[in-house]
Amino acid sequence: MPCFREKASVRFIGLQISDNGITYQKEVLKMVMDILRVLFQRSPEEIAMDAEFAPYREELIQAGLDEEILRQMEPDERVAALEQARLDPYDYIYLAC
Repeated sequence: MPCFREKASVRFIGLQISDNGITYQKEVLKMVMDILRVLFQRSPEEIAMDAEFAPYREELIQAGLDEEILRQMEPDERVAALEQARLDPYDYIYLAC
């Protein structure tokens, strides 16, 4: 029994002619991009802080520690885990925030 495929439709971003008339997908795409930009926009301070703490995050990864789990730990447990990994707990004080 032969297998038939439905006709594939190709959609382009921009001006489209459809059964309902002219659609403006470019405007819809712009609106979506604006929404994503607002949701994921980062301030210059956040970017600078990420750059400042990047070496410490790399050390955590090399030691096999997860930053999010360390954030959720009690302070004494966090210090013990960092010391056991031979890392200076004072370098990771930002995890308490």
